[in-house]
Amino acid sequence: MPFVGRVHELKTLLALLAEADPSVIVLHGMSGVGKTRLVVESARRHHERSGGNVAFVDFRVDPVANLVQLGRSLQIERAQDEKLQDFALRVLGHAPSQPTLLVYNDVPDPEGLSPWLPPHPAFRVLVTTTYAHWPAHYRLHEVPGMPDGDADALIRAIIRNSSVAERVGGDVRTRGRGITVQIVADATAADYATRHGRMPVLPPIAAGPKAASNGPGHCSTTTPGRSFAWRRSSRRATRRSTCPETY
Repeated sequence: MPFVGRVHELKTLLALLAEADPSVIVLHGMSGVGKTRLVVESARRHHERSGGNVAFVDFRVDPVANLVQLGRSLQIERAQDEKLQDFALRVLGHAPSQPTLLVYNDVPDPEGLSPWLPPHPAFRVLVTTTYAHWPAHYRLHEVPGMPDGDADALIRAIIRNSSVAERVGGDVRTRGRGITVQIVADATAADYATRHGRMPVLPPIAAGPKAASNGPGHCSTTTPGRSFAWRRSSRRATRRSTCPETY
């Protein structure tokens, strides 16, 4: 699916990545608003413009595995008895031959990030997080909910039948309340139902996405209610509409 909307945020991120300033860039916002999708697209376009390496490091699981893979791509050899975590840290201490962008996804907080910050300026670090309270030396930017115009464009990109998109798009956007994963889940279910000869029907709007605490400084979303009545294909997307977010 093509990247849709977020023109201002994308332009801002690309401008920051083009700067010589080595500060860590942190994108924070509620789970589900589309931070991951935004940084992945930013990294892709930055790579097309500037070259270099890009590595995606997922903090929802152990980041060591992704950093070990980066070490192999940089042709850094692991010692026979070297522990994986020690090797991952050595990779971060290595001076890469060309600029390398590290996309750190779903970092819990500054303390969770600190051990994984590379000392060499050839590395740039771009972080997504639901945690909002970062020290001043980080370049902090909030990602708000998806604007209505962007949501409408996303719905039209997912629901291939234009008349169905026109009929249910407003309800999908209203239910989504700016939470990208909910919009994607409902629009995907509507498209699936339409392609299988069924009429997509939205259940009544429940209380909607609401802020929920994941701990001090964190914000996530919980979405009461269901996706479309016909939702065989939407179970995975619905499951992904809570933290962590993947769109």
